[in-house]
Amino acid sequence: MVAHMSLKAFSGQLARQSELVSLTESLMILRCEKLSLATDDNALNTLRAALKNYFEQQGRPVPSLKVEVAEIGQVCYSPQKISAKQRDDSLASAKQAVQQHPTIAAIVREFDGMILPNSIQPE
Repeated sequence: MVAHMSLKAFSGQLARQSELVSLTESLMILRCEKLSLATDDNALNTLRAALKNYFEQQGRPVPSLKVEVAEIGQVCYSPQKISAKQRDDSLASAKQAVQQHPTIAAIVREFDGMILPNSIQPE
């Protein structure tokens, strides 16, 4: 949903750094750890307008928006945190694949080589 709305600035940060707590036909509740985002009137109004447009395009009722301020560490499933976890998982997988590759292991062993940690990038 966030990707389809093409939000920028504070409203984009608010959408990406919040997690969806609840969504009904009448109410959408988001949780955000950043007070400055969760209480910024311009960001909230821009997000509300984008959500209205999004739901209307889907032919669905437009819920009202409520943003709760959370303690640091309470938000676990925001788009930003999910994306970061996916990147970390991909990188860990790529590193494991390189380290377990028989040709690379032979080169490292025979030429006393080493794999530079920052040289591995996931596809």
